[in-house]
Amino acid sequence: MITGGIVPRVELLTEGYGVLARVNPEMTFCGRFSLMNVADILRDSAERLPDKTALYELSGAATTFLEFDREADRVAAALQRWGLAPGDRVAIVMPNHRHFAFSYFGILRAGGVVVPTNVMLTAPEMERIFADAGTRFVLAAPPFAAIAEEVAGKTSAERFLSTDDWSSLGDLGRKPDRIDRTEDDLAVLAYTSGTTGEPRGAMLS
Repeated sequence: MITGGIVPRVELLTEGYGVLARVNPEMTFCGRFSLMNVADILRDSAERLPDKTALYELSGAATTFLEFDREADRVAAALQRWGLAPGDRVAIVMPNHRHFAFSYFGILRAGGVVVPTNVMLTAPEMERIFADAGTRFVLAAPPFAAIAEEVAGKTSAERFLSTDDWSSLGDLGRKPDRIDRTEDDLAVLAYTSGTTGEPRGAMLS
């Protein structure tokens, strides 16, 4: 549970794949209220700063907080229509761009667990992570979508979506069911390792 504070500025500059430049440092929340879902941080920013820019892209394009929030709703609503239950794992195979951000907050809003997946992994490495996490859904972006779809077909993943088919998520404005999560519920399963050994999932609540 989050009970007020400030979300720090997040730099997301990535050499080679740096489509998403940064998250606006104004994405904050204040006050003595409780949030039962991390994605409520975004909702609060959208209500207070709807026309402010939330995501900057190196191409010059920008996404407002309201647009960001509506896209997260679209992802969350689609996942729930597909049958996502609270705690289900959803892998994201994307570089740092706006669809990664939409997917990340959408998964959390739907009550799912984000499994961010390194786009530079080989097929066997990705397959191991999908299998170990118990991944149920996979969201991916070209040029990594092809390998992600192939790997998804070899694991427990039930559905795959490429950002090329983003419109298939449904219309903007569709609202997901409200899902409250507790401070002990898993939110992110991030696989990490040292220079040797297989990656292991770091559990973030």
